[in-house]
Amino acid sequence: MPQRRGSVRKCNWAGGMGQTSDRDNQSESMKTIVFMVVNVVAVVSIVVVNKKIFSTYEFKFGNALMAIHYYMTTFCITVYQRLGGFELLPERPAIFPKRVDGRWVMQGALLPISLYQVGSVMFVNFSLMYNSVGLYQVLKLANIPVLCVIEYFWKSITYSFTIRSALAVLIVGIGLTSVSDISFNWVGFTHGMIATFTTAAYQILVKDLSKGMNSMQSCYYVTPVTAVVFSIFVPLTDDFEGLLNYTWTTERTIAILGSAVIAFMINLSVFVIVGRTSPLTYQVVGHVKTTMVLLSGFLFFNAPPVAKNILGMALAMVGVVWYTHAKMQEGQAEKARKEAEMSQKEAGETGQKPQGVGSDPVMRATQVGASPNLPAKQ
Repeated sequence: MPQRRGSVRKCNWAGGMGQTSDRDNQSESMKTIVFMVVNVVAVVSIVVVNKKIFSTYEFKFGNALMAIHYYMTTFCITVYQRLGGFELLPERPAIFPKRVDGRWVMQGALLPISLYQVGSVMFVNFSLMYNSVGLYQVLKLANIPVLCVIEYFWKSITYSFTIRSALAVLIVGIGLTSVSDISFNWVGFTHGMIATFTTAAYQILVKDLSKGMNSMQSCYYVTPVTAVVFSIFVPLTDDFEGLLNYTWTTERTIAILGSAVIAFMINLSVFVIVGRTSPLTYQVVGHVKTTMVLLSGFLFFNAPPVAKNILGMALAMVGVVWYTHAKMQEGQAEKARKEAEMSQKEAGETGQKPQGVGSDPVMRATQVGASPNLPAKQ
């Protein structure tokens, strides 16, 4: 399990801090799994829908489409909040970083998260544009090791040997499955590495933000800022005159709004998964999506099976199962450790000993100066 210096806080689905029962933990785990499934299905769906939007409907304005996506997410999460889905914080988080002791602190500020989010989306698209498919996939595989390195130097987080071994198996499997031709060029490589770093920074900052609020609140506060940032880039990166002269029909409008609704499910699920698990787990989920897309090609679209791809998918799934099992074991060990610490703390606060005379009610009453026949005063 990731080890970190400092205190540890637990944030549940409702945003509260504290202990949860076994039943609550099972319910929260099921919610997380549901959002993981939603994320996988939504990502695969939006690829198909966006391909139709770009090719059939000739809406070739990538950042404009992203801005529409985030405005739709803002609208949906705001409606849900107005209907009583979740409460707002007493004070809105700061948009700009604060300067503390002579240095800028990004944690909790909304603008850095939005800038990294926009950078991640834009440079991933640039990486796909300038790289061969093989190099693009290799750079995507770099997300996990780069994330681990950044977490180590930025947040002092380390992972166990078992977790690192499972991730290595997963990366090798995905590499065998998805990497074919690798044609190197510095422009594409640079865009791909910037995408990798901005993606990691964005997910780490989302995780930091989730410590002070729940996933719904995080999405509510961050998404409007991201939509505005994307809007600023639209006239700079898209064919703005072509966008203004674009012919909107009912069919095209429905397709673009449908894409935006799917994007809402993706954006919300990112906040939930990263906030409730970790950026690393979200990266693992992302590679599961890659494996499922390739597997569906074999099962439903008569894609010719290749031994290298089949071996890669098998290794990838072994890595995912191994990683999941290791995380569950470490989670159980961490839970037991916290329960033991809580028991010791409660025993110290009440003057009880874990075992022995301190747990005897008569002796306890005597220790606090009360009658043996009366409840001890607190």
